[in-house]
Amino acid sequence: MTHLETHTQPEAHSQQTKNLVEARQGETTGHMRWVLAISLFLAIVALGALYLWFLHGQHA
Repeated sequence: MTHLETHTQPEAHSQQTKNLVEARQGETTGHMRWVLAISLFLAIVALGALYLWFLHGQHA
């Protein structure tokens, strides 16, 4: 007998299924939107400051 011939089908587990809301691991409070918005704003300010610094440095 080969290993494929001796393999049996796994038994069906009697686990309770959950819908999408019950299975969700995190909360949907919207805090990540604030983190992303503030990070985006700070990145734009930092890149703008670097741009102005390099632009000003080339005229000197």
